[in-house]
Amino acid sequence: KETLFLLSQNEIEPFRIYDNEWIIPQNLATHYKIYKTISYESVALKDYFNYLNSINLSQEDSAKKLGLLNVKYIFTKNNLTNPNFMLLKKFKDSLVYENLEFLPRFYVISPESQIKKIKILDLNTNYINLIAEGPGTLVFSDTYYPGWNAYFGGNKIKVSKFQEIVKSIELGAGNHNITFKFEPKSYFVGRKITILTLCLIFIILLFS
Repeated sequence: KETLFLLSQNEIEPFRIYDNEWIIPQNLATHYKIYKTISYESVALKDYFNYLNSINLSQEDSAKKLGLLNVKYIFTKNNLTNPNFMLLKKFKDSLVYENLEFLPRFYVISPESQIKKIKILDLNTNYINLIAEGPGTLVFSDTYYPGWNAYFGGNKIKVSKFQEIVKSIELGAGNHNITFKFEPKSYFVGRKITILTLCLIFIILLFS
């Protein structure tokens, strides 16, 4: 029932849910592409889990902390009194709240601290293409993790930590077509080793 309710919201922009009580089973979340703050497949990043563990839903700052992680809905079995969580639906054994401090998956913070939306052209697990208007800081509300690179006009842009937990890049004035790619060094090292190994096997077979 909770899963069907979530799908009925007809959300267009990507978002996450906070469900540390596993109200929506992970197999259903995976099947329907429902993004959680934590899942069975989550990479155990110390900074990320320390951040999640610092969140107390009874404290007002929890809404902003979850908003930074692109969390729009909270699923829980407990009544929440936080004014920034708005009750949307009651089920027999659970409650669904909307986070009023929700932030998009991608957005630009202008020099005047205004939030500006961006246009997503392509969104995949390891490849993202979008258009954003600067100047400002483009925030990618996904955990900062080595191996993510950003490109503009074929040139690599430095990816930094934003508020010590998510990714960001700095934009100059004007419109920017930005590409994010996950290109871990371990992948390229492993590929080179594989190619060298295959070449060695071929040489051994050729002269044996």
